[in-house]
Amino acid sequence: MSCATQKEKRLAEIREFLGDLFDGVEGFVLIWTLPDRKSRFFRSSKIDEAAEWINAQAETKDIYVGIGTREMNLGAERRGGTDDVAELSGLVLDLDIASHCHSRANLPATEKEATDFLSELPLEPSFVVHSGHGLQAWFLYERPIPVPTKSQKDRAQEMLKGLVDLANRQAEARGWKFDSVGELARVMRIPGTFNRKSDPIPVKVTRRSGSRYNPIFLEEKIREALRDKNVTAGLQQGSTMRDLVEGGSSMDAHFDDDIVLLFARKKYKEDFTSQFYKGDSSRFSGDDSRADLSLCRMFASSSDDPAQIDRLFRQSALMRPKWDEKHTADGLTYGQMTVGKAIASARESREMPKTAHNSTRMEEISVRQILGKGGTDILSCLKKPAPDMAIRTNMIAGLFPRGHVSILFGEPGSGKSLIAQRLACDLSAGLSPFGGYCLSEDPMKILFLEADCASNLINERLRSSRWEYGKGLDFVYPLESLGWDFCIDQERGRDNILALAEQTKPDLVVMDTLSSLTGKADEISNSEMRPLFKFAMGIASRQNAAVLVIHHARKFKRDDSGKPLTLSDVSGAGMLGRLSGNVMAVETREHDDRKIFTLRTVKSWWPYPNEFSLEVAKGCWEDDTFPKLDMKLLEHNPGKTTKGGLVRDTVLNEFRDSEFTRREVELVLNGVASERTIRGALSEMVERGELTQVNFGISTRYRLNQMGADSAGNGETALNA
Repeated sequence: MSCATQKEKRLAEIREFLGDLFDGVEGFVLIWTLPDRKSRFFRSSKIDEAAEWINAQAETKDIYVGIGTREMNLGAERRGGTDDVAELSGLVLDLDIASHCHSRANLPATEKEATDFLSELPLEPSFVVHSGHGLQAWFLYERPIPVPTKSQKDRAQEMLKGLVDLANRQAEARGWKFDSVGELARVMRIPGTFNRKSDPIPVKVTRRSGSRYNPIFLEEKIREALRDKNVTAGLQQGSTMRDLVEGGSSMDAHFDDDIVLLFARKKYKEDFTSQFYKGDSSRFSGDDSRADLSLCRMFASSSDDPAQIDRLFRQSALMRPKWDEKHTADGLTYGQMTVGKAIASARESREMPKTAHNSTRMEEISVRQILGKGGTDILSCLKKPAPDMAIRTNMIAGLFPRGHVSILFGEPGSGKSLIAQRLACDLSAGLSPFGGYCLSEDPMKILFLEADCASNLINERLRSSRWEYGKGLDFVYPLESLGWDFCIDQERGRDNILALAEQTKPDLVVMDTLSSLTGKADEISNSEMRPLFKFAMGIASRQNAAVLVIHHARKFKRDDSGKPLTLSDVSGAGMLGRLSGNVMAVETREHDDRKIFTLRTVKSWWPYPNEFSLEVAKGCWEDDTFPKLDMKLLEHNPGKTTKGGLVRDTVLNEFRDSEFTRREVELVLNGVASERTIRGALSEMVERGELTQVNFGISTRYRLNQMGADSAGNGETALNA
């Protein structure tokens, strides 16, 4: 096998191992190396990058991975301890084999003896790794367990030590004694690398079962086995864990409410969200009782505590007076009866762990069969086009369409947040935004997610500006929540925002800023940003609200020509500009004792207003800390401040009813703008959707789109179109 082929094979092995451990986790993956004793941390979303790095180092270093992710990047000199662990994917046993690398004699003599020992364990490992001079037996959870608090870390560590103790109690019958270390922060060797304690030995997976365990099931069985006084004798006789605990008592509830909720959200996703937050029983054809049992069953997948399940259900949108009504002769309420059924059902399903061997083969069935079994009527999704039907989108303040996501972007200090706050204030009070530039609206409900500023700064800004705002303006300060509570790339954050939107029913949702509301997602990655954009789009669609995302312009060097921002200047992933139907740029300039903010639409699927400007006076201080923010609308002649704007105006006014070429625009302007300026202005108009290129080449022809024609008049005409 060639060297290149060997590296490719190792890389695939490393990727598979890391994927098994860290798919769906949060935090940072620790990679630790010897002999340099250095740490390297990779975001859990960067597993492929970690695998590439490990593969590149495998020829020269011993490489280990932390069994739990860390809450943050701790730097090259630290591995971190138990307090730094964020999530666990499972438990691991480390079984040494007698060799010159291990001084103790009370160990398995061969790999076969160690493997046979593992096969006698009451629980089947998910996979087994030969580490060079021993075996690693991994027991993976169905889903990762977050351990944010000390009590949860202690509980997880107790589980790990319990598994180690169980293995040692079984090993006593053979005269063996294994390492008794059970630390959440420990590190293990990685398949695809080498053990270099002596001659290099490949680290590799030797057995894979596919088993994954409900964490509650695993904990229950470990605890009950350790409590059984005859556990060693039973194991010697070939008993399994199931034999030892058959008919045993129900487990205690070992997880806090927030963890049980998190488990339910992760496992049941949209079904949980719709039932818990919305009280939606449509999945059961409107049968509320079936919906109640289903939700309790979701909780029971990680809790056997009736009081806990009852407590959690009462927080849901399904809760109603019927829950406390007596439904049996012995006095049981409907709620008690439902919880009991859920726990019994959950016990049955988690008695055996899920394995790759007991999965059922899906039968090929037709669409008609699916419909006959109560599935989604996909044929009802078919709709015929109606080209003659007039479609009108309700625009908030003539700027932002309901049911869609808009982007307001600009460079640092351009006034993006200030403008968004003024807009929110005006709309909540039923005022005409921006000093009368936009049409007046009835008072609206505004949900403002302010992740860049703390509440004291916003309060000071509102106080000093004396802007009027209504009761419907609600600020949320993720900056002060300390955690992932409102990060849209975290499931908990999305759930919280969704719940807020459901409760407040906003007309406008402002996210300020996109980068501050994404904790771990890579802003330049289309694949990572696309689901976040679709989440925002989902809120807009469900609430019939406008969602306004405040975002940054990309970093670039501008010459002194004052070239205006275009769609391509939106920072990060290109899909943000492509998927959004409405993008506005904010630009700022200093003028004497004033600061001028100019808003200009760079892309819109709808008729949009001409650019307009607002001014904030400088030097007018209410006190020594904050200026009075008196925003005034300026008289503004859109498009005439630059030669590019002049080109745009010429096109809009001279070629509304006919196709044209660049050369024809040059003739009309008669030397006022250069060929380069005209070419650039036409390209920007195409990018904004105002123009369509009919053909390509030397004689490229352009055609004005309807939205461009609608914006050819004054600002008021465009706004009311």
